[in-house]
Amino acid sequence: MAKQSHLKPRTPEQVLKRIMNDFSAHQARAKDAFEVTQEMPKYFFCDYEEMRRIVQNNFAYLGVKIRAWKKKNT
Repeated sequence: MAKQSHLKPRTPEQVLKRIMNDFSAHQARAKDAFEVTQEMPKYFFCDYEEMRRIVQNNFAYLGVKIRAWKKKNT
């Protein structure tokens, strides 16, 4: 049996961390692709900081203490 490479997020805090990591990875890939190709990204108007703020605000409704979460995870 193959070893599991990642765990499914089961709590709101874990889901939030997964989403924030995905944002960071996508932003880094888009930046790298732009440096190589010098072409505008497909979604050049995407503001990752604003998306992060919106997602974090929505997770606050689920009971995640955002200020404490940021201290622990950033």
